[in-house]
Amino acid sequence: MRRLPRAVVVALVLAAALVLAPPAGAQTPAPAPPPPTPVSCAAQPPSHQFDFWVGEWNVTTLQGAPAGESSVQKILGDCVVFENWHGARGAPTMLRMTFTPMDANTVRQFGELSRDGGTTWAAAYDLYYHRKG
Repeated sequence: MRRLPRAVVVALVLAAALVLAPPAGAQTPAPAPPPPTPVSCAAQPPSHQFDFWVGEWNVTTLQGAPAGESSVQKILGDCVVFENWHGARGAPTMLRMTFTPMDANTVRQFGELSRDGGTTWAAAYDLYYHRKG
């Protein structure tokens, strides 16, 4: 096998380095910045507007008659207020509320009650919110 002269080998290595090297003045691109960390809703003041309600409650009518018991908790990373209501009869009462935007200035709130664990539901109220102004 014939050996190349040392000067030819050095010239080939330099040529390869020039071909493979980035152009003069070229910079390697900076890595993309990490995406911003989402701000938890628990860090936002509006998510604390019902904190006064969180806790275990005995509930009465205005006259003092027992109406039931309520356990109010913050769930889902302290972003949702969850109420677990038990009526005075001892059976849990479930309230299902549906909010429906009717148009830009009207929202319907429809409430239904269940006293059998959600097997059956009865209408409790049907309200319409109308934006002021």
